Amino acid sequence: MVATAPGELRVVHASYFGEGGGFDDRLADLVNRLRSDDGRRLQYQVTNQVLGDGNPTYDPAPGILKTLQITYVLDGESRTVHVQEGQEVNLP
Repeated sequence: MVATAPGELRVVHASYFGEGGGFDDRLADLVNRLRSDDGRRLQYQVTNQVLGDGNPTYDPAPGILKTLQITYVLDGESRTVHVQEGQEVNLP
């Protein structure tokens, strides 16, 4: 278990993948970087360009709807959410 301060949101794993393939497991660092500076909120739209660090051609599974899976710890509890491409992540 990852120790966190009360109210601190810490992403411990993130994957962005398309149904049936196209898997990118290198996004945990990117998701941590995108959270707010206070470490208490994570809010942004799930798009290829955002998750590809601004690269407009990034797409791990072209032509397939993708899902971002985020596992995070908040107040000592581990939680996992799934957010489809085009939707907004808004944690907690």
